[in-house]
Amino acid sequence: MGHQHAGGHAADTAGHRRDGVHDGLHLVKHGVPEVWVTALRKAGINTLAQLKEANVNKLFNDLGGLRKKLKLDVPAIQKEEVEKWING
Repeated sequence: MGHQHAGGHAADTAGHRRDGVHDGLHLVKHGVPEVWVTALRKAGINTLAQLKEANVNKLFNDLGGLRKKLKLDVPAIQKEEVEKWING
C-alpha cells in the first residue's frame, strides 16, 4: 500500500510541515542543490534565515567534512558556491 495520505491533508507526521521549510524546498528554490540539503541540516542550517547568517568559511569547511561523512557522491563543494547560497 505504501505511505499515502488521504484527502488534501499535508504529511504532518512527526511535526514535519510540507510548506517547504522542513523539507528543504525553500533552500533548493534559493539555489542550493538538493543533494546538499541534508548536509546543511547536519551543519545546523534548517532555514533560509540561518543560511543567510552563516559564516561562509565555517560552512564551507563543515560541508567539506560532511560530504565525506555522509558519503555524498558529488564533487567537493567550492567556496564560491557556498558564497552564492549565502549572498544570493
